[in-house]
Amino acid sequence: MEKGHSSSIAMLPAGAFGLLNGGVIAGFALVQFLWLHFLAGPRIALINLYPAIFLIAVWTLFVTTYYADRILVRNLLLLPVLVLCLRLQVTWFQGMQVLNWAMCLVMVAAVAYRFARIFDTRVGKIFLLLAGVVVLTNAAHHTGLDSPYTYTFRVLNEQPSGYTGVDNNSTWECAYERPQYPVHCDARHFVASERIFTEADFDPSYSVLLQRFLHGYVNSLAGMEGTRWWVNLGVNFTFWFFACVCVYRISRLLKQSENTSGMAMLCCASGLGFIDMFAQPSPYLMAYAYAPIVIWATLEMIFREPDRVRTTLFVLIISSVVMVYDAYQLILVSVLLLLINKKRFEAGAVFLLPLVFTLLWKYFSLDMVLGTRGEISNDTSTGSLLKLDVESWLLIVKLLNFPQFAQFAGNGILTYLYGNVIIGALAAWGYLFISGRKGWDVPEQKNLLVLLFTFNLLMMAAMIFVAPHMMLLSPSSGMQPRMAFYTYPINMIALAILASRWLRQYAWIMPLMLLIVANINLSGWASLDMLFDYGRIGMFWK
Repeated sequence: MEKGHSSSIAMLPAGAFGLLNGGVIAGFALVQFLWLHFLAGPRIALINLYPAIFLIAVWTLFVTTYYADRILVRNLLLLPVLVLCLRLQVTWFQGMQVLNWAMCLVMVAAVAYRFARIFDTRVGKIFLLLAGVVVLTNAAHHTGLDSPYTYTFRVLNEQPSGYTGVDNNSTWECAYERPQYPVHCDARHFVASERIFTEADFDPSYSVLLQRFLHGYVNSLAGMEGTRWWVNLGVNFTFWFFACVCVYRISRLLKQSENTSGMAMLCCASGLGFIDMFAQPSPYLMAYAYAPIVIWATLEMIFREPDRVRTTLFVLIISSVVMVYDAYQLILVSVLLLLINKKRFEAGAVFLLPLVFTLLWKYFSLDMVLGTRGEISNDTSTGSLLKLDVESWLLIVKLLNFPQFAQFAGNGILTYLYGNVIIGALAAWGYLFISGRKGWDVPEQKNLLVLLFTFNLLMMAAMIFVAPHMMLLSPSSGMQPRMAFYTYPINMIALAILASRWLRQYAWIMPLMLLIVANINLSGWASLDMLFDYGRIGMFWK
């Protein structure tokens, strides 16, 4: 997106402009803390403090960066984030959540308006409209019992749906607050990350996933009992759509044509990971969306003119990935790209700030405020799974167990391939092979090659490393390919480049084919859902 500072703002000294933003952030944070402290209780005020400061900071920096040339609009746009953080549906009465929905729509519209300016031609606007239609089509056909993540567990165990409006642990189909909202039963753990922000007497100690809080926090700003599922759909749809818009922007920053970039965006819109998790009240879809968002923010810092406020905004966005999921590969890819482009300060900030965020949430929010980190001794908690991986690999090295090494390595590579729906991985490595050493003297081509190589290599290595615990979680195949989906949206750029080069005017066949494949599960006789979720071939939704 283009630089947004007006001449009047640009005339301010950098320090004064920083103090202005800092004053707004500190003032809003103090107001929301005192409001919640007196009207909702000290526990609610304290647990909301850290994520509220983050949200207020990101929004303030976004508005002052991209709406600086429209002072009245800028000042008015600062208000929605404060209204949301006051949690009027909790501190006043539940009906005020309608106002919160309106504030969310204003914020989404403000971001959408700035992103829409990227599409400054008729062709670009057509691609943007088509992407919205494709995302909406894919979303509408995969909710409730038709959501792949809801039904894959029972299909894996070859059971018919046993959902009758109440939790069914044999098919792992559960009601999300109300009988008409069936979801995957893991939602019982993720709902804890919503309720801790609004219910002072809620006990979240049973959850194994309290460290992944940002999705729950965002959802809780507008959703309450009875509306959480619908708000979750809105949050997931927004991140899905903006993730694909980021793919377009990444492609354009890397000097790809408008048609190629549009094709990449359309291919992203039919990504199985987004379809799989759209109807699930969990952080998975947001985590997938963060992959292109992080790469976009990184490339903006690399290719745009240096700007302190905008750089701070992008560093905060990139670093917040640890609030969503344990996707440290994204941090490493961002740091590497920044270092290659001699952005050492930015690289250092992106490397260190996630550590600060993690420590703040763990030792302040969880230990001091909630008094629990959840059921961290559970075999499926993040710490327990990581311990299993480390111990398994150390044992393999100690015993020189080559057959076990080959099994884990093979499972990890297949997980990576299936998670990229095979075609994504083939496109990335195929483009790297064809390009060879050509284009390394062109900054945009160099960054594209480094991005594809490092991101895919890191993801493959990560899948090999976590193969031991995937054997525990999925003993029938030893795989959960959905864990490798992060690279898929970026790999769609390579796929679009190759399709444009080889198919020329027929390149549109590629996004059409992916759209058909993504929805063929509705026929009941074929799908890639079980391949994507559990690495199983020949098992279809019925």
